[in-house]
Amino acid sequence: MKSINLNHAYRCTYSVGSYSSYSNWMGSLNGGDDLGFIRDVLNGSPTPSSPYDISSVSITESFSPLIGVDATLKNNMSIHGEYKDTRTVALNISSNQLVETLANEFILGLGYKIADFQLFEPTGKDKSNFKSDLNVRGDISYRLNQALIRKIEESFTQPTSGTSNITVKLSADYAFSKALTLRAYFDKQINKTVGFILNLSGIQYQLRNKYALYINPINSGSFYKRRNCSTERFRRFFYPVIQ
Repeated sequence: MKSINLNHAYRCTYSVGSYSSYSNWMGSLNGGDDLGFIRDVLNGSPTPSSPYDISSVSITESFSPLIGVDATLKNNMSIHGEYKDTRTVALNISSNQLVETLANEFILGLGYKIADFQLFEPTGKDKSNFKSDLNVRGDISYRLNQALIRKIEESFTQPTSGTSNITVKLSADYAFSKALTLRAYFDKQINKTVGFILNLSGIQYQLRNKYALYINPINSGSFYKRRNCSTERFRRFFYPVIQ
């Protein structure tokens, strides 16, 4: 084994959807900038409150990845695997609801580099012997998405959506030079609705088979030309079984 790398990343984001300031807010004595009260419009009694009227807040925690492994073997084969976990919680204060979104993904990939690969055989008077490395890679991933609504006052949790996604990707890159690379790839996606959700989203298959020619001039920026070989899509609707 030539090398092995372990990856881990964590990110947390807190965001406020919208807010407005209370015009009749009064701060308490020695309470700082966040402690105070507002007067009730009917009887004038004080009500503990913050200086802002916040409608919604959300917190997103993402392990991208929670654990990842990249290894390179002595025979020019590479192995990639990782597990991702994401959770988003959104609180709507006006409706007293908590919306929770969960996403889990497993990824496994294999790659192989063929050194000094000759793509075209010399013919006739053309005796050029151009060789370059051919990089072949394949990845398969499984992703599960779920969404729940938690009603705080009723202490009730209801699933609202759920999908599972399987993706298969195959690609091959061949560099003619530093400025010209030929890429061929295959991409297939299968989306399936989780069984406890009753709707007509069903199963969707998407198949893409394309090649792309990338031209990267060194002094004039980057651009590429892409052409579709074939695109096939079909969808089958069904009523999922309630589990």
